[in-house]
Amino acid sequence: MTARFTRLIMFVAVLFSVANAAATDAIVKHRATLRKDPSTRHAPTLTLTPGKDVEVIDSSLTAGYYHVRTVEGDEGWVHSRNLEIVTTHPVSTPPAPHSAPGTTQPAAPAGVEASISPGWDKPDPNKTTFHGLDGDCGPTGDGGDALTNARKNRTDEAAQYHSVTWKAVQALTYPTAGRSLADWTPEQLARLKQFAGEGASPLRAAAALRRTIAAVQKKALMLGTPFQPTRKVRAARLAREIAQRGCVQ
Repeated sequence: MTARFTRLIMFVAVLFSVANAAATDAIVKHRATLRKDPSTRHAPTLTLTPGKDVEVIDSSLTAGYYHVRTVEGDEGWVHSRNLEIVTTHPVSTPPAPHSAPGTTQPAAPAGVEASISPGWDKPDPNKTTFHGLDGDCGPTGDGGDALTNARKNRTDEAAQYHSVTWKAVQALTYPTAGRSLADWTPEQLARLKQFAGEGASPLRAAAALRRTIAAVQKKALMLGTPFQPTRKVRAARLAREIAQRGCVQ
């Protein structure tokens, strides 16, 4: 009876340790390799990209490696320098110790949040103007989505940070807001017509207007001033240069 009870206690202890190990996740910090053993003696079985989420099967190190499992179910070993350990809430918590009357128990440290709450504060950003070699850039940028630009250009520091798991970020819904960059101002349209009329390349216009090459080509075609083919533009430029040289001679 004593031996059977001892085996039962050991079995429960093993289950408890496995449950605690399964409550540990990790994020790949650098480009890493998954290996079939904790060494470099054999070729890696898989390449892991930065930001990938893996489950730590055993939280103890073996020759500097962690035993992990990918979300696809591949198991192997990854060197610890390439992982950032994120400990989630434990599966089971021990009962709180009994405190003597008149004493207060210290608060437990806050854990890592498993989801991002929409109720977290989103304070208004400060207003900063950037001064560069190409001129000044205001708090809302130069064209585009002013509200989004104001948050991207902010320079103030957050008063409070929230620790969340990588899976919480993965669960965020993709934004479906309209693209304000699809709107062209009269000044931008005038510059686009000028670029197309002068025989400039779509690449030059795209860089100056901060648009994609396809966007400037499509808009120029809609305006009735399409960009000329690159060969034609080069030929015209070469003809002008030859004509100028002839006048000089």
